[in-house]
Amino acid sequence: MSGRRRSALRPPPAELTGFPRTRRPARLFRAHDAARGAWWFCGDLSGRFDLAAPRGTCYLASDPAGALRERLGPTLASLGFARAADVDNVVVSALRPPPGRALADAASADAARYGLTREISTTIDYLLTQAWAAALAAGRYGGVRYQPRYSTDAGAFSFAFFGRSGAAALDSDPKPSPARVVAASAGIRIEPDPPAGALRIVRPPAR
Repeated sequence: MSGRRRSALRPPPAELTGFPRTRRPARLFRAHDAARGAWWFCGDLSGRFDLAAPRGTCYLASDPAGALRERLGPTLASLGFARAADVDNVVVSALRPPPGRALADAASADAARYGLTREISTTIDYLLTQAWAAALAAGRYGGVRYQPRYSTDAGAFSFAFFGRSGAAALDSDPKPSPARVVAASAGIRIEPDPPAGALRIVRPPAR
């Protein structure tokens, strides 16, 4: 197999001194269940840049559409639309990140000098991306700015903030936007759920 057909992303180097940094933006966005708070730091290693509990990672986006696309990404990519059940009872909050350490900038051109490639944003090898997160957290970075997987806007970014795992009582949005409103402004099509009884399970034929 050609080298260009293999992933070029490798584990983080032992020395990350000087890795590019960026400031925390004044406002970011997160799509989440309306019944829950916006700030949740995942520590179960199910996310791209999760730190293992008792630490965790919270994911935000630079714009409302990007936040919703990252939440709906697999469904949108496979179906070309969102299902009503995926957006009902979901809101997008505008949030002010808490003060803290600078973020590692994986979207900087200088990040390539440390062996980073854009695959950090797209690979499904989460053990590898989580190794980068752990190394950057150990290097006293407060999180990572990176390119989103499901948004193609050149000006869109995703953000992974490091913190203690679980819910956090941080800045909240008193009037978050319904996901349907954000979807409409972003051109995301929503299809209604099929009515109850519309689907019929057919037993496969006996051999």
